[in-house]
Amino acid sequence: MGLGGPCRGTRAPRSQGTPPPMTPGSSMPPYMSPGQDVKSPFLPDVKPNMNSLPPPTGNPSDDLRLTFPVRDGVVLEPFRLEHNLAVSNHVFQLRDSVYKTLMMRPDLELQFKCYHHEDRQMNTNWPASVQVSVNATPLTIERGDNKTSHKPLYLKQVCQPGRNTIQITVTACCCSHLFVLQLVHRPSVRSVLQGLMKKRLLPAEHCVTKIKRNFSSGTIPGTPGLNGEDGVEQTAIKVSLKCPITFRRIQLPERGHDCRHIQCFDLESYLQLNCERGTWRCPVCNKTALLEGLEVDQYMLGILIYIQNSDYEEITIDPVCSWKPVPVKPDLHIKEDPDGPALKRCRTLSPSHMILPSVMEMIAALGPASSPYSSLPPGGSSSTPDYPSQAGSGYSSQPGFSDFPNAPGTPTLLGSSLRDHPLCPIRLTCPAGS
Repeated sequence: MGLGGPCRGTRAPRSQGTPPPMTPGSSMPPYMSPGQDVKSPFLPDVKPNMNSLPPPTGNPSDDLRLTFPVRDGVVLEPFRLEHNLAVSNHVFQLRDSVYKTLMMRPDLELQFKCYHHEDRQMNTNWPASVQVSVNATPLTIERGDNKTSHKPLYLKQVCQPGRNTIQITVTACCCSHLFVLQLVHRPSVRSVLQGLMKKRLLPAEHCVTKIKRNFSSGTIPGTPGLNGEDGVEQTAIKVSLKCPITFRRIQLPERGHDCRHIQCFDLESYLQLNCERGTWRCPVCNKTALLEGLEVDQYMLGILIYIQNSDYEEITIDPVCSWKPVPVKPDLHIKEDPDGPALKRCRTLSPSHMILPSVMEMIAALGPASSPYSSLPPGGSSSTPDYPSQAGSGYSSQPGFSDFPNAPGTPTLLGSSLRDHPLCPIRLTCPAGS
């Protein structure tokens, strides 16, 4: 069947553009343990009420998931359809061990997608005439309302041990597009949150040091750096407590490692934003903010916990990291109460007055059976060490595959690449068509 249009070859080299981020390894070191939390007797006990994550549904397919290519996981190299060929078959083999591993792991998938050959990011884009079936089972392609909302196909539920056939049917020339089949790691947002809290929580003392350094160098937007005759005069700046992604109160304050601003965004919202289209750019400064370079700001988290039951939308923070809430209205007419909480008097608080949650408390509160922070005790716990080191956390790094916990109840897979585990023996036949 003739389809018209310029003729192209059936094979294409893999895109030379910047690939999507791999499941992060341990290129960024975890932060080490600081000293004991500094607690002030005049601060009230605070119980965070952070219900940003719904409880797990029990069905892994219902969980929001991120998608990362697995190193050495390409099953069918990127290929073009043969010109003037309306129906083409593309065959790949799965050994029994591979199939069993795929079915055992809810966070592993076989992803099949189509993308425009000029798209360096390889974003999914299905021509309107393309139809796909796998092992004689027709699949529904989600194209959404525009070209940026197309979704890849996930094939493991229609695959079988041994020979598998992808059949592609077209009614118009698709020479401008490439197709690829690859193994991907799809951890749930919840499991990634747990991993980031273990490995990328920036201790409050480090946060304070970083903010002071950025103030003094003038790299924070709105701060001119050292000025005045004495070289130290600066004014405090306002920081929003709302996430620039959702415009709702931040629950888990986050920045990229290379960000130079105080403003944070909400970690869960950022992960959700990158679930389907992983651009991984800071919503504040637009710098690259890959998963392995994210930093959870413990100092800002302490501020958010402290004022969680208030209506404040902003705080001011000065060059020594003292902060105070900005009244929602210019004149609140709040009566000064010398015995009342500092917050109600809009008092400036220094870093030494902060009650900070321990990392173990935060991780426990993010567990699968509870909403985040709902069970976090007030003011931290003295029974468990704060910020345990990597060696004592029981958290094993798996370079090149999974630096974040797998879905609850699933076995741990693998080493540094597919050559180290049962997914190695993927065998390919007829990669371009048959």
